[in-house]
Amino acid sequence: MAPDGVLNGQSPISDDFDPSVFFDGNLRATGMFIDRFGVVKRRFTVSAKGIAESSGITLYETFTYDDGEVEDRIWHIFKRTDNRFDGQTGDLASDCIGTVRGPLFSWSYHFYLKMFGRRVKVHFDDIMVRLTQDTVLNRARVSKWGFFLGDVHLTFQRLPDTLQPPSAR
Repeated sequence: MAPDGVLNGQSPISDDFDPSVFFDGNLRATGMFIDRFGVVKRRFTVSAKGIAESSGITLYETFTYDDGEVEDRIWHIFKRTDNRFDGQTGDLASDCIGTVRGPLFSWSYHFYLKMFGRRVKVHFDDIMVRLTQDTVLNRARVSKWGFFLGDVHLTFQRLPDTLQPPSAR
């Protein structure tokens, strides 16, 4: 993926990526943090469930890290006008504002990240690319005071609706 998320002007999907639609339902993600030297520092999986609301979506995430740590996060994503979205979660240190351009969704925010036994304020620049109707690739650049710390790479996969009764499948 190019740094700005542009796929050489090509997109396998023609319609806009709507986070409030994609993240509605059950999802699974796998990911890792790669430091600025190219070393994988941490791997994780995410179990998530999105619940659509009139103003957007609430996304419940559970991160399970390779060292056994488990972390829960709840995102509230609000759909605004002109392909814009706002996000809120407990560890935000600034506004979280996102924009959709075709199959790309990008947003930027300051976040209190657990590091070295304390909460450290870092900056995230996220770019999500919808590869298929059920798969999104996410790359988040992490920096502090303008210095690049590393990248978070995640692949989200939509799962069949496990809450649907068997007779309706």
